[in-house]
Amino acid sequence: MDKCTKIFLILIATVTFSCNNQTSDKKVNVMDDTTTVYPTENDVPNENAQNSGQSNSVLEPSSAMANVSTTQTEEKISVSDIYKHFDKVPQTYLIPANKDTTIVCKEGTSIKFFANSFIVENTGIELTDKIKISVKEYYKLSDIILANLSTTSSKDILETGGMIYISATYNNEKCILKKGKEIEIGFPYSQKKDNMQLFSGQWMDSKIDWKPIETKTQIKPSTQLTQSTFIIVEEMPTFPGGEKELASYLSQNAKYPFSAIDKKVEGTVYVSFVIDEFGNVTNVSIIRGANPVLDKVAYYLVTKMPKWKSGKQRNNPVPVQYNLPIKFSLKGINLTEKTISDAKEFEEKIKNVTVVYGNTGFNTNDKNFKEEFEKNTSDSTIKSTDISGINRYLFSTSQLGWINCDRFYKDARPKIEYFVQTSETEETFIKVIFHSVKSIMSGYPSSERYSFANVPLGEKVTIVAFRPKNAKVLLAVKETTTKRTGETDLTFEPVTMTRLKMEMEKLNSIN
Repeated sequence: MDKCTKIFLILIATVTFSCNNQTSDKKVNVMDDTTTVYPTENDVPNENAQNSGQSNSVLEPSSAMANVSTTQTEEKISVSDIYKHFDKVPQTYLIPANKDTTIVCKEGTSIKFFANSFIVENTGIELTDKIKISVKEYYKLSDIILANLSTTSSKDILETGGMIYISATYNNEKCILKKGKEIEIGFPYSQKKDNMQLFSGQWMDSKIDWKPIETKTQIKPSTQLTQSTFIIVEEMPTFPGGEKELASYLSQNAKYPFSAIDKKVEGTVYVSFVIDEFGNVTNVSIIRGANPVLDKVAYYLVTKMPKWKSGKQRNNPVPVQYNLPIKFSLKGINLTEKTISDAKEFEEKIKNVTVVYGNTGFNTNDKNFKEEFEKNTSDSTIKSTDISGINRYLFSTSQLGWINCDRFYKDARPKIEYFVQTSETEETFIKVIFHSVKSIMSGYPSSERYSFANVPLGEKVTIVAFRPKNAKVLLAVKETTTKRTGETDLTFEPVTMTRLKMEMEKLNSIN
């Protein structure tokens, strides 16, 4: 076993983390007779993508997202042109219609199709040959915005756990599910939310409205698509850019919360998580806390991490458990007015974070916990553990098309009709992004303003507005708080398509 590497990072909160590399002969377990085909850098779809010798097969995505052109057209453009420019290329899969098949998409969505479920819509012919499945995934705020999606059901606000668009075709003919047949969709999550349900999307006047889907069964979050999670593998997961970039990420995103400064709280929070076979940070839990608010900071920092380079065993990507001790120290903090202001703002930002506490299997109150923890991560006798590699909300539905995993947003604050004033409502796009929950509202134009109904008073939001002007795109982005007097001060500036995409991607850090 390679020597265990321990690195101590000093930032506002000092962070220590440890990792291990060890060769293991442990093979990936096959779950539920499902064969896993691991993705490669040049994964290309073909009819042999699945193992025809198995009753079930798991396929990996065959195409990347649309590459955005950097060329700015010289002709007059419209808002619909902007949406078309950023339209995602669907991930496509050829699956056997006569076998149970599960596909796992690039951003973690799982979809299980059952044998003999599809017919051609126009003819009613039952299919037994291969059919083409197309999927688009929308989890990032930037993707949701640039697809003109939003999260409302009539006038009710929804908190989204992800959206997909799914279609099935055979020889370019649309296919549908037979009466009484369903598919099973899994939406990945890192932090479980209660009362999530499925919604179907209906477009009207260039806006999408989500309607609850009546489902026969709502399956509890499951691990049926997961495999054994490794602790020690031949090639351990790495943060993008390596350890220095991990230190930079933590130093740029960690702020000491005000209540911890005020009470002079210090300590080490022990965080456990799994880097799955796609590089996603999953199954985050605090296995020993220091203080509720410091636990929130540590949990928040880990759940907001970007994708890692996945670990590998025998050159196959596999899920790997990772342990990260995060040490918080007040040493060196200068209590200026700005420091206190930033600390209060940061604490407000994480107030709705719900921490998941895990079971370590040994006494977390023991004064020798640190030694036990580090021994656990470096003990050569430990090969693997059967904890979950990824969590998903699983639902059964008989519908294809636009599908959303959401829950109704409940807020006790007074509701107002919020508005954004603009001199031109024609061909203007305005959305309001909530900071407390993952929710995006589209406005309704009327007499030089965009209105947003049933909005909580005092909600921190970011307004995004853009409109075409001849061959240019004018963009305005403003962070503010909802109030009865609305927002009247937006500053537009011309941007290229490339710049527009970059500015939208910055919004992904909101939640």
